[in-house]
Amino acid sequence: MLTCFIIVLVLWHQAHPTSAEITDAEYRSYAHSLRVYRHGITFEKKQQLEVTLESRYWQWRDPDDPYGSGITSITELRIRNIIPRDIPFTVADTEYPLNQESPGRNEFVWEGLRTLNDFAYVGVDDVHREELEGLRALAATAGENLTAQLRS
Repeated sequence: MLTCFIIVLVLWHQAHPTSAEITDAEYRSYAHSLRVYRHGITFEKKQQLEVTLESRYWQWRDPDDPYGSGITSITELRIRNIIPRDIPFTVADTEYPLNQESPGRNEFVWEGLRTLNDFAYVGVDDVHREELEGLRALAATAGENLTAQLRS
């Protein structure tokens, strides 16, 4: 009986494929979704998002407010409030070393950074502004790298 159970577990595990890696095509799809999202933001939606970002920022800064207790950086706070939830853009993506191995991922990171940069300086203290300026510089570098990849 135990042998049958073990065999069933082994076969069941193989029957459910898991893919931890996102493919280049999926990254390109996410990049496209970010581009569509960013270009689809109306003036009213942008104003509403700016008000929300400023409010969330001050909630996050207040140690007595439970909002954002697990959020460790201004970048993470911005990602959670700007990037749509169905797009797997994370803080790790903002630290991704851009290279030529995955052009889809490079494009995805660039689009994510561009989306964040549209709201980079909305209502933040100088201490957090530095981190956001780093993201802006990374977005510029990512754009240059993508342009160079396309030309080669």
